[in-house]
Amino acid sequence: MKKNEWTIGDIINFEYFLSQDSVEPDDTVLRKRDRDIYINEIGPELDSKDQTPQNILRLWLGKLKAKEKLKFGSRALFPGDFYEESLSLLRIFFLIAGFTTGTLAAGSFFSYTGRQPLNVSYFLSITVFFQIFILIFFTGFFLLRTRIIFLKKSFLPYPLLGRVVEKLLLKFHRNMAGKIPAEKRSAFYSALGFIKAGKNIYGSLFSWPLFILMQILGIGFNIGILFSTLFTVLVFDTAFGWQSTIQMGACLVHKIVSVVAAPWSWFLPASISFPSIDQIQGSRIVLKDGIFQLATEDLVSWWPFLCLAVLFYGLFPRIVLFIAGSKALSQNLTKQKFEHGQCKRLMNRLLIPIVSTQAVVPEDKKADAEARQEPGKAGEIPVQEYVALVPDDIFDLCNIDEFKRIVQKNLGCYIKTIKRTGLDFDEDMETLEDIMLKRESSDFFDILLLYEAWQPPIKEIQNFIRKIRKSGDKKMDILVALIGRPESDMIFTMTDPDDKKIWNMKMTEIGDPFLHVESLVIQ
Repeated sequence: MKKNEWTIGDIINFEYFLSQDSVEPDDTVLRKRDRDIYINEIGPELDSKDQTPQNILRLWLGKLKAKEKLKFGSRALFPGDFYEESLSLLRIFFLIAGFTTGTLAAGSFFSYTGRQPLNVSYFLSITVFFQIFILIFFTGFFLLRTRIIFLKKSFLPYPLLGRVVEKLLLKFHRNMAGKIPAEKRSAFYSALGFIKAGKNIYGSLFSWPLFILMQILGIGFNIGILFSTLFTVLVFDTAFGWQSTIQMGACLVHKIVSVVAAPWSWFLPASISFPSIDQIQGSRIVLKDGIFQLATEDLVSWWPFLCLAVLFYGLFPRIVLFIAGSKALSQNLTKQKFEHGQCKRLMNRLLIPIVSTQAVVPEDKKADAEARQEPGKAGEIPVQEYVALVPDDIFDLCNIDEFKRIVQKNLGCYIKTIKRTGLDFDEDMETLEDIMLKRESSDFFDILLLYEAWQPPIKEIQNFIRKIRKSGDKKMDILVALIGRPESDMIFTMTDPDDKKIWNMKMTEIGDPFLHVESLVIQ
Protein backbone atom coordinates (compact mmCIF):
# COMPACT_ATOMS: atom_id res chain seq x y z
CA MET A 1 0.00 0.00 0.00
CA LYS A 2 1.23 3.50 -0.78
CA LYS A 3 1.77 5.63 2.27
CA ASN A 4 0.13 9.00 2.92
CA GLU A 5 -2.13 8.97 -0.10
CA TRP A 6 -4.68 11.24 1.51
CA THR A 7 -6.44 14.00 -0.40
CA ILE A 8 -8.53 16.87 0.92
CA GLY A 9 -11.59 15.03 -0.36
CA ASP A 10 -10.57 12.01 1.72
CA ILE A 11 -10.27 14.19 4.83
CA ILE A 12 -13.74 15.66 4.26
CA ASN A 13 -15.15 12.15 3.78
CA PHE A 14 -13.30 11.06 6.91
CA GLU A 15 -14.92 13.87 8.90
CA TYR A 16 -18.25 12.89 7.35
CA PHE A 17 -18.02 9.38 8.79
CA LEU A 18 -16.77 10.72 12.13
CA SER A 19 -19.77 13.04 12.19
CA GLN A 20 -22.07 10.06 11.61
CA ASP A 21 -20.42 8.13 14.44
CA SER A 22 -20.67 11.05 16.86
CA VAL A 23 -24.46 10.75 17.00
CA GLU A 24 -24.38 6.99 17.66
CA PRO A 25 -25.31 6.62 21.36
CA ASP A 26 -24.26 2.99 21.69
CA ASP A 27 -20.49 2.67 21.95
CA THR A 28 -20.72 -1.10 21.70
CA VAL A 29 -22.00 -0.95 18.13
CA LEU A 30 -19.12 1.26 16.99
CA ARG A 31 -16.50 -0.69 18.93
CA LYS A 32 -17.58 -4.00 17.44
CA ARG A 33 -17.80 -2.60 13.90
CA ASP A 34 -14.40 -0.93 13.98
CA ARG A 35 -12.63 -3.76 15.79
CA ASP A 36 -13.99 -6.24 13.23
CA ILE A 37 -12.80 -3.98 10.39
CA TYR A 38 -9.32 -3.79 11.88
CA ILE A 39 -8.91 -7.50 12.62
CA ASN A 40 -10.51 -8.89 9.46
CA GLU A 41 -9.73 -6.23 6.84
CA ILE A 42 -7.16 -3.60 7.82
CA GLY A 43 -4.67 -5.73 9.74
CA PRO A 44 -4.17 -8.37 7.04
CA GLU A 45 -3.50 -5.64 4.43
CA LEU A 46 -0.79 -3.82 6.41
CA ASP A 47 2.70 -4.89 7.33
CA SER A 48 3.75 -4.02 10.86
CA LYS A 49 5.98 -1.20 9.60
CA ASP A 50 3.04 0.37 7.76
CA GLN A 51 0.67 0.39 10.73
CA THR A 52 0.71 4.13 11.28
CA PRO A 53 -2.42 6.13 12.15
CA GLN A 54 -2.38 7.69 8.67
CA ASN A 55 -2.44 4.31 6.91
CA ILE A 56 -4.84 2.63 9.35
CA LEU A 57 -7.36 5.48 9.16
CA ARG A 58 -7.03 5.72 5.37
CA LEU A 59 -7.91 2.03 5.02
CA TRP A 60 -10.74 2.42 7.53
CA LEU A 61 -12.17 5.22 5.38
CA GLY A 62 -11.97 3.06 2.26
CA LYS A 63 -13.78 0.16 3.99
CA LEU A 64 -16.63 2.38 5.21
CA LYS A 65 -17.05 4.00 1.79
CA ALA A 66 -17.27 0.56 0.21
CA LYS A 67 -19.89 -0.54 2.77
CA GLU A 68 -21.96 2.59 2.20
CA LYS A 69 -21.83 2.16 -1.58
CA LEU A 70 -22.95 -1.42 -1.14
CA LYS A 71 -25.83 -0.34 1.12
CA PHE A 72 -27.09 2.75 -0.73
CA GLY A 73 -25.90 2.13 -4.28
CA SER A 74 -26.20 5.23 -6.46
CA ARG A 75 -27.60 7.16 -3.49
CA ALA A 76 -24.28 6.84 -1.67
CA LEU A 77 -23.00 10.42 -2.02
CA PHE A 78 -19.85 11.62 -0.28
CA PRO A 79 -19.12 15.30 0.44
CA GLY A 80 -15.38 14.91 -0.16
CA ASP A 81 -15.95 13.46 -3.62
CA PHE A 82 -18.22 16.39 -4.46
CA TYR A 83 -15.61 18.81 -3.12
CA GLU A 84 -12.94 17.31 -5.41
CA GLU A 85 -15.28 17.43 -8.41
CA SER A 86 -16.24 21.02 -7.64
CA LEU A 87 -12.59 21.98 -7.24
CA SER A 88 -11.78 20.45 -10.64
CA LEU A 89 -14.57 22.51 -12.22
CA LEU A 90 -13.35 25.62 -10.40
CA ARG A 91 -9.84 25.10 -11.76
CA ILE A 92 -11.22 25.03 -15.30
CA PHE A 93 -13.45 28.04 -14.57
CA PHE A 94 -10.58 30.08 -13.08
CA LEU A 95 -8.31 29.23 -16.01
CA ILE A 96 -10.97 30.32 -18.52
CA ALA A 97 -11.82 33.42 -16.47
CA GLY A 98 -8.15 34.38 -16.26
CA PHE A 99 -7.62 33.81 -19.97
CA THR A 100 -10.70 35.90 -20.84
CA THR A 101 -9.66 38.71 -18.49
CA GLY A 102 -6.11 38.76 -19.86
CA THR A 103 -7.34 38.73 -23.45
CA LEU A 104 -9.73 41.61 -22.80
CA ALA A 105 -7.14 43.59 -20.82
CA ALA A 106 -4.57 43.31 -23.59
CA GLY A 107 -7.24 43.76 -26.28
CA SER A 108 -8.32 47.06 -24.74
CA PHE A 109 -4.73 48.24 -25.02
CA PHE A 110 -4.44 47.39 -28.70
CA SER A 111 -6.76 50.12 -29.89
CA TYR A 112 -4.27 51.18 -32.52
CA THR A 113 -5.64 53.55 -35.15
CA GLY A 114 -2.45 54.12 -37.14
CA ARG A 115 -2.09 57.69 -35.89
CA GLN A 116 -0.28 57.03 -32.63
CA PRO A 117 2.07 54.17 -31.58
CA LEU A 118 1.06 52.09 -28.58
CA ASN A 119 2.84 53.16 -25.38
CA VAL A 120 5.00 50.28 -24.09
CA SER A 121 5.12 51.84 -20.59
CA TYR A 122 1.37 51.66 -20.35
CA PHE A 123 1.36 48.07 -21.61
CA LEU A 124 3.95 46.99 -19.03
CA SER A 125 2.05 48.82 -16.29
CA ILE A 126 -1.23 46.97 -16.84
CA THR A 127 0.27 43.57 -17.69
CA VAL A 128 3.57 43.15 -15.80
CA PHE A 129 4.24 45.81 -13.16
CA PHE A 130 0.82 45.37 -11.57
CA GLN A 131 1.37 41.62 -11.25
CA ILE A 132 4.83 42.15 -9.73
CA PHE A 133 3.30 44.53 -7.19
CA ILE A 134 0.62 41.97 -6.31
CA LEU A 135 3.20 39.22 -5.85
CA ILE A 136 5.42 41.41 -3.64
CA PHE A 137 2.44 42.62 -1.61
CA PHE A 138 1.09 39.16 -0.84
CA THR A 139 4.54 37.71 -0.20
CA GLY A 140 5.17 40.49 2.33
CA PHE A 141 1.72 40.00 3.81
CA PHE A 142 2.35 36.28 4.16
CA LEU A 143 5.63 36.91 5.99
CA LEU A 144 4.08 39.52 8.26
CA ARG A 145 1.12 37.36 9.24
CA THR A 146 3.50 34.87 10.85
CA ARG A 147 4.61 37.63 13.23
CA ILE A 148 1.58 39.86 13.71
CA ILE A 149 -1.26 38.25 15.65
CA PHE A 150 -4.26 40.01 14.10
CA LEU A 151 -3.08 39.12 10.57
CA LYS A 152 -2.96 35.40 11.33
CA LYS A 153 -6.73 35.11 11.23
CA SER A 154 -7.04 35.75 7.51
CA PHE A 155 -5.03 36.03 4.33
CA LEU A 156 -6.70 38.15 1.69
CA PRO A 157 -8.13 37.36 -0.77
CA TYR A 158 -8.56 33.79 0.53
CA PRO A 159 -11.71 34.64 2.52
CA LEU A 160 -13.28 35.95 -0.71
CA LEU A 161 -12.35 32.79 -2.61
CA GLY A 162 -13.50 30.73 0.34
CA ARG A 163 -16.92 32.37 0.15
CA VAL A 164 -17.10 31.59 -3.59
CA VAL A 165 -16.54 27.89 -2.83
CA GLU A 166 -18.97 28.08 0.08
CA LYS A 167 -21.71 29.60 -2.13
CA LEU A 168 -21.18 26.83 -4.64
CA LEU A 169 -21.56 24.20 -1.94
CA LEU A 170 -24.69 25.87 -0.57
CA LYS A 171 -26.20 25.77 -4.05
CA PHE A 172 -25.30 22.10 -4.19
CA HIS A 173 -27.10 21.59 -0.87
CA ARG A 174 -30.33 22.83 -2.36
CA ASN A 175 -30.00 20.83 -5.57
CA MET A 176 -28.87 17.57 -3.96
CA ALA A 177 -30.86 17.54 -0.72
CA GLY A 178 -33.45 15.14 -2.11
CA LYS A 179 -30.80 12.69 -3.29
CA ILE A 180 -29.06 12.30 0.07
CA PRO A 181 -30.46 9.63 2.41
CA ALA A 182 -32.32 11.35 5.23
CA GLU A 183 -30.30 9.57 7.92
CA LYS A 184 -27.06 10.80 6.32
CA ARG A 185 -28.08 14.38 5.54
CA SER A 186 -26.99 15.97 8.79
CA ALA A 187 -23.54 14.34 8.69
CA PHE A 188 -23.19 15.29 5.00
CA TYR A 189 -23.82 18.98 5.66
CA SER A 190 -21.67 18.88 8.78
CA ALA A 191 -18.71 17.57 6.77
CA LEU A 192 -19.13 20.27 4.11
CA GLY A 193 -19.33 22.90 6.84
CA PHE A 194 -16.09 21.47 8.15
CA ILE A 195 -14.28 23.00 5.14
CA LYS A 196 -14.81 26.42 6.72
CA ALA A 197 -13.87 25.47 10.27
CA GLY A 198 -11.26 22.82 9.47
CA LYS A 199 -8.32 25.15 10.13
CA ASN A 200 -8.79 24.54 13.86
CA ILE A 201 -7.74 20.92 13.29
CA TYR A 202 -5.83 20.78 10.02
CA GLY A 203 -4.20 24.22 10.08
CA SER A 204 -3.60 25.84 6.70
CA LEU A 205 -4.49 22.71 4.73
CA PHE A 206 -7.73 24.12 3.31
CA SER A 207 -6.02 27.39 2.28
CA TRP A 208 -3.70 25.74 -0.21
CA PRO A 209 -6.42 24.86 -2.79
CA LEU A 210 -7.44 28.53 -2.76
CA PHE A 211 -3.81 29.56 -3.21
CA ILE A 212 -3.55 27.17 -6.17
CA LEU A 213 -6.75 28.58 -7.67
CA MET A 214 -5.24 32.07 -7.52
CA GLN A 215 -2.19 30.86 -9.46
CA ILE A 216 -4.41 29.16 -12.05
CA LEU A 217 -6.25 32.46 -12.47
CA GLY A 218 -2.89 34.21 -12.94
CA ILE A 219 -1.68 31.60 -15.42
CA GLY A 220 -4.83 32.03 -17.50
CA PHE A 221 -4.51 35.83 -17.30
CA ASN A 222 -0.95 35.81 -18.65
CA ILE A 223 -1.74 33.28 -21.36
CA GLY A 224 -4.60 35.57 -22.42
CA ILE A 225 -2.25 38.55 -22.60
CA LEU A 226 0.29 36.63 -24.67
CA PHE A 227 -2.41 35.29 -26.97
CA SER A 228 -3.91 38.74 -27.54
CA THR A 229 -0.48 40.32 -28.07
CA LEU A 230 0.78 37.72 -30.52
CA PHE A 231 -2.52 37.65 -32.39
CA THR A 232 -2.48 41.43 -32.79
CA VAL A 233 1.15 41.49 -33.89
CA LEU A 234 0.64 38.72 -36.45
CA VAL A 235 -2.64 39.94 -37.89
CA PHE A 236 -2.37 43.74 -37.68
CA ASP A 237 0.29 46.30 -38.48
CA THR A 238 1.06 47.39 -34.92
CA ALA A 239 3.53 50.06 -33.87
CA PHE A 240 5.02 50.46 -30.39
CA GLY A 241 6.75 53.44 -28.88
CA TRP A 242 7.51 55.21 -25.63
CA GLN A 243 6.95 58.68 -24.29
CA SER A 244 7.25 60.57 -21.03
CA THR A 245 6.60 64.08 -19.79
CA ILE A 246 9.80 63.80 -17.77
CA GLN A 247 12.88 64.49 -19.85
CA MET A 248 14.40 61.02 -20.26
CA GLY A 249 17.08 60.19 -22.76
CA ALA A 250 17.27 57.03 -24.84
CA CYS A 251 20.36 55.93 -22.88
CA LEU A 252 18.45 55.87 -19.58
CA VAL A 253 15.52 53.99 -21.13
CA HIS A 254 17.99 51.51 -22.66
CA LYS A 255 19.53 50.86 -19.23
CA ILE A 256 16.11 50.33 -17.67
CA VAL A 257 15.05 47.97 -20.45
CA SER A 258 18.32 46.00 -20.23
CA VAL A 259 17.79 45.50 -16.49
CA VAL A 260 14.23 44.33 -17.05
CA ALA A 261 15.48 41.91 -19.73
CA ALA A 262 18.21 40.44 -17.49
CA PRO A 263 16.37 37.10 -16.89
CA TRP A 264 16.46 36.19 -20.60
CA SER A 265 19.06 38.40 -22.28
CA TRP A 266 21.93 36.09 -21.25
CA PHE A 267 20.76 33.26 -23.49
CA LEU A 268 18.73 35.00 -26.24
CA PRO A 269 20.15 37.11 -29.07
CA ALA A 270 20.34 40.82 -28.37
CA SER A 271 18.09 41.55 -31.35
CA ILE A 272 15.26 39.62 -29.64
CA SER A 273 15.96 40.33 -25.99
CA PHE A 274 15.30 44.08 -26.06
CA PRO A 275 15.51 47.02 -28.47
CA SER A 276 18.89 48.60 -29.13
CA ILE A 277 19.62 52.15 -28.11
CA ASP A 278 19.11 53.30 -31.71
CA GLN A 279 15.73 51.50 -31.89
CA ILE A 280 14.71 53.08 -28.59
CA GLN A 281 15.68 56.50 -29.86
CA GLY A 282 13.87 55.84 -33.12
CA SER A 283 10.62 54.80 -31.37
CA ARG A 284 10.32 57.78 -29.07
CA ILE A 285 6.92 59.45 -29.42
CA VAL A 286 6.87 63.22 -29.65
CA LEU A 287 3.30 64.48 -29.84
CA LYS A 288 3.99 67.51 -31.99
CA ASP A 289 5.94 65.48 -34.57
CA GLY A 290 3.45 62.60 -34.98
CA ILE A 291 4.30 59.12 -36.27
CA PHE A 292 5.30 59.74 -39.87
CA GLN A 293 8.98 60.41 -39.30
CA LEU A 294 9.47 57.19 -37.21
CA ALA A 295 10.97 54.10 -38.88
CA THR A 296 8.88 50.92 -39.04
CA GLU A 297 11.74 48.65 -37.90
CA ASP A 298 12.09 50.77 -34.73
CA LEU A 299 8.36 50.75 -34.01
CA VAL A 300 8.06 46.97 -34.25
CA SER A 301 11.24 46.21 -32.30
CA TRP A 302 9.41 46.27 -28.95
CA TRP A 303 6.96 43.38 -29.26
CA PRO A 304 9.44 40.49 -28.55
CA PHE A 305 10.58 42.33 -25.42
CA LEU A 306 6.98 42.85 -24.28
CA CYS A 307 6.07 39.20 -24.79
CA LEU A 308 9.20 38.03 -22.96
CA ALA A 309 8.43 40.40 -20.07
CA VAL A 310 4.95 38.91 -19.71
CA LEU A 311 6.42 35.41 -19.97
CA PHE A 312 9.16 35.86 -17.37
CA TYR A 313 7.49 38.27 -14.95
CA GLY A 314 3.91 37.11 -15.31
CA LEU A 315 3.48 33.53 -16.52
CA PHE A 316 6.60 31.80 -15.18
CA PRO A 317 6.23 33.07 -11.57
CA ARG A 318 2.63 31.89 -11.55
CA ILE A 319 3.67 28.46 -12.79
CA VAL A 320 6.38 28.29 -10.12
CA LEU A 321 3.89 29.30 -7.41
CA PHE A 322 1.38 26.78 -8.74
CA ILE A 323 3.97 23.99 -8.49
CA ALA A 324 5.10 25.21 -5.04
CA GLY A 325 1.50 25.38 -3.81
CA SER A 326 0.76 21.89 -5.10
CA LYS A 327 3.89 20.56 -3.39
CA ALA A 328 3.03 22.39 -0.15
CA LEU A 329 -0.47 20.89 -0.24
CA SER A 330 0.98 17.42 -0.72
CA GLN A 331 3.46 17.91 2.13
CA ASN A 332 0.73 19.29 4.37
CA LEU A 333 -1.38 16.19 3.71
CA THR A 334 1.61 13.95 4.41
CA LYS A 335 2.30 15.65 7.75
CA GLN A 336 -1.25 15.37 9.08
CA LYS A 337 -1.14 13.44 12.35
CA PHE A 338 -4.89 12.85 12.81
CA GLU A 339 -4.69 13.49 16.52
CA HIS A 340 -7.87 15.38 17.37
CA GLY A 341 -10.40 13.89 19.76
CA GLN A 342 -12.57 11.91 17.37
CA CYS A 343 -9.49 10.43 15.66
CA LYS A 344 -8.16 9.19 18.98
CA ARG A 345 -11.55 7.79 19.85
CA LEU A 346 -11.62 5.92 16.54
CA MET A 347 -8.07 4.60 16.98
CA ASN A 348 -9.07 3.27 20.40
CA ARG A 349 -12.00 1.42 18.87
CA LEU A 350 -9.78 -0.05 16.16
CA LEU A 351 -6.86 -1.14 18.33
CA ILE A 352 -8.28 -1.99 21.74
CA PRO A 353 -9.63 -5.56 21.93
CA ILE A 354 -13.23 -6.21 22.97
CA VAL A 355 -13.11 -8.53 25.95
CA SER A 356 -16.66 -9.82 26.25
CA THR A 357 -17.81 -9.72 22.64
CA GLN A 358 -14.95 -10.74 20.40
CA ALA A 359 -15.38 -10.59 16.65
CA VAL A 360 -15.73 -13.85 14.79
CA VAL A 361 -12.39 -14.52 13.16
CA PRO A 362 -11.70 -17.23 10.56
CA GLU A 363 -9.33 -19.96 11.71
CA ASP A 364 -6.58 -19.00 9.27
CA LYS A 365 -6.57 -15.45 10.63
CA LYS A 366 -6.63 -16.22 14.35
CA ALA A 367 -2.87 -16.05 14.74
CA ASP A 368 -2.73 -12.61 13.16
CA ALA A 369 -5.70 -11.44 15.18
CA GLU A 370 -4.21 -12.61 18.47
CA ALA A 371 -0.97 -10.81 17.64
CA ARG A 372 -2.94 -7.56 17.49
CA GLN A 373 -4.84 -7.87 20.73
CA GLU A 374 -2.47 -5.73 22.78
CA PRO A 375 -3.31 -2.03 22.68
CA GLY A 376 -0.47 0.16 21.55
CA LYS A 377 1.20 -2.63 19.54
CA ALA A 378 0.06 -1.43 16.12
CA GLY A 379 2.87 0.30 14.29
CA GLU A 380 4.50 3.01 16.36
CA ILE A 381 1.40 4.35 18.02
CA PRO A 382 2.38 5.43 21.55
CA VAL A 383 0.34 4.83 24.67
CA GLN A 384 -0.97 8.19 25.90
CA GLU A 385 -0.39 9.39 29.42
CA TYR A 386 -3.09 11.35 31.24
CA VAL A 387 -3.50 13.28 34.44
CA ALA A 388 -6.96 12.36 35.72
CA LEU A 389 -9.14 14.98 37.41
CA VAL A 390 -11.79 13.34 39.60
CA PRO A 391 -14.64 15.33 41.24
CA ASP A 392 -14.64 15.47 45.02
CA ASP A 393 -18.00 13.72 45.43
CA ILE A 394 -16.69 10.47 43.89
CA PHE A 395 -12.97 10.79 44.62
CA ASP A 396 -13.08 8.78 47.87
CA LEU A 397 -15.18 6.07 46.22
CA CYS A 398 -12.73 5.75 43.33
CA ASN A 399 -10.41 2.77 43.71
CA ILE A 400 -7.24 4.14 42.13
CA ASP A 401 -5.78 0.81 41.04
CA GLU A 402 -9.08 -0.34 39.57
CA PHE A 403 -9.54 3.02 37.85
CA LYS A 404 -6.10 2.84 36.22
CA ARG A 405 -6.70 -0.75 35.14
CA ILE A 406 -10.06 0.01 33.50
CA VAL A 407 -8.72 3.10 31.74
CA GLN A 408 -5.77 1.16 30.33
CA LYS A 409 -7.90 -1.80 29.29
CA ASN A 410 -10.84 0.07 27.75
CA LEU A 411 -9.31 3.34 26.57
CA GLY A 412 -5.77 2.22 25.84
CA CYS A 413 -4.13 4.99 27.88
CA TYR A 414 -2.15 5.28 31.09
CA ILE A 415 -3.09 7.33 34.16
CA LYS A 416 -0.01 9.17 35.37
CA THR A 417 -1.53 11.05 38.32
CA ILE A 418 -4.96 11.54 39.86
CA LYS A 419 -6.03 14.90 41.25
CA ARG A 420 -9.11 15.89 43.24
CA THR A 421 -11.27 18.73 41.92
CA GLY A 422 -14.54 20.41 42.78
CA LEU A 423 -13.72 21.52 46.33
CA ASP A 424 -13.17 25.19 45.65
CA PHE A 425 -12.79 27.27 42.51
CA ASP A 426 -9.51 28.86 43.58
CA GLU A 427 -8.09 25.48 44.58
CA ASP A 428 -9.11 24.03 41.24
CA MET A 429 -7.32 26.86 39.44
CA GLU A 430 -4.19 26.31 41.55
CA THR A 431 -4.33 22.57 40.80
CA LEU A 432 -4.74 23.30 37.11
CA GLU A 433 -1.87 25.80 37.11
CA ASP A 434 0.39 23.30 38.88
CA ILE A 435 -0.50 20.58 36.34
CA MET A 436 0.25 22.81 33.37
CA LEU A 437 3.57 23.95 34.84
CA LYS A 438 4.65 20.34 35.21
CA ARG A 439 3.44 19.57 31.70
CA GLU A 440 5.50 22.40 30.20
CA SER A 441 8.64 21.87 32.28
CA SER A 442 9.09 18.11 32.18
CA ASP A 443 6.57 15.56 31.06
CA PHE A 444 4.11 15.56 28.21
CA PHE A 445 0.66 14.34 29.14
CA ASP A 446 -3.01 15.01 28.42
CA ILE A 447 -6.05 15.53 30.65
CA LEU A 448 -8.76 13.00 31.56
CA LEU A 449 -11.92 14.14 33.34
CA LEU A 450 -14.04 11.54 35.13
CA TYR A 451 -17.75 12.33 35.38
CA GLU A 452 -20.99 10.51 36.14
CA ALA A 453 -23.02 10.43 32.94
CA TRP A 454 -26.38 10.25 34.73
CA GLN A 455 -25.79 13.77 36.06
CA PRO A 456 -26.23 16.21 33.14
CA PRO A 457 -23.23 18.47 32.47
CA ILE A 458 -23.84 21.84 34.07
CA LYS A 459 -22.48 25.16 32.84
CA GLU A 460 -19.69 25.07 35.42
CA ILE A 461 -18.30 21.89 33.86
CA GLN A 462 -18.23 23.47 30.41
CA ASN A 463 -16.51 26.57 31.82
CA PHE A 464 -13.98 24.40 33.67
CA ILE A 465 -13.11 22.57 30.45
CA ARG A 466 -12.68 25.91 28.67
CA LYS A 467 -10.29 27.03 31.41
CA ILE A 468 -8.32 23.79 31.02
CA ARG A 469 -7.98 24.48 27.31
CA LYS A 470 -6.97 28.08 27.94
CA SER A 471 -4.33 26.96 30.42
CA GLY A 472 -2.86 24.31 28.11
CA ASP A 473 -1.94 24.25 24.44
CA LYS A 474 -4.55 24.17 21.69
CA LYS A 475 -3.89 20.55 20.74
CA MET A 476 -3.73 19.03 24.21
CA ASP A 477 -6.13 16.10 24.37
CA ILE A 478 -9.00 16.48 26.84
CA LEU A 479 -10.80 13.19 27.38
CA VAL A 480 -14.13 13.11 29.22
CA ALA A 481 -14.55 9.58 30.61
CA LEU A 482 -18.12 8.77 31.66
CA ILE A 483 -19.36 6.24 34.19
CA GLY A 484 -22.94 5.24 34.97
CA ARG A 485 -24.99 5.49 38.15
CA PRO A 486 -22.88 4.05 41.00
CA GLU A 487 -23.87 0.84 42.72
CA SER A 488 -23.38 -0.02 46.38
CA ASP A 489 -19.89 -1.43 45.96
CA MET A 490 -18.85 -0.14 42.52
CA ILE A 491 -18.80 3.24 40.83
CA PHE A 492 -17.39 1.97 37.53
CA THR A 493 -20.68 1.04 35.87
CA MET A 494 -21.91 1.29 32.30
CA THR A 495 -23.34 4.58 31.02
CA ASP A 496 -26.84 4.89 29.65
CA PRO A 497 -26.72 5.65 25.87
CA ASP A 498 -29.17 8.54 26.27
CA ASP A 499 -27.03 10.09 29.01
CA LYS A 500 -23.94 9.83 26.86
CA LYS A 501 -25.80 11.43 23.96
CA ILE A 502 -26.57 14.45 26.15
CA TRP A 503 -22.93 14.72 27.20
CA ASN A 504 -21.79 14.50 23.59
CA MET A 505 -24.16 17.28 22.64
CA LYS A 506 -23.05 19.55 25.50
CA MET A 507 -19.36 18.92 24.89
CA THR A 508 -19.83 19.66 21.17
CA GLU A 509 -21.18 23.09 22.15
CA ILE A 510 -17.73 23.96 23.51
CA GLY A 511 -16.37 23.76 19.95
CA ASP A 512 -13.08 22.13 20.90
CA PRO A 513 -11.86 19.63 18.27
CA PHE A 514 -9.41 18.03 20.72
CA LEU A 515 -12.10 17.31 23.30
CA HIS A 516 -13.83 13.95 23.12
CA VAL A 517 -16.20 11.86 25.21
CA GLU A 518 -15.81 8.16 25.98
CA SER A 519 -17.73 5.63 28.03
CA LEU A 520 -15.24 4.24 30.51
CA VAL A 521 -16.95 0.88 31.00
CA ILE A 522 -17.60 -1.40 28.01
CA GLN A 523 -20.16 -4.17 27.96
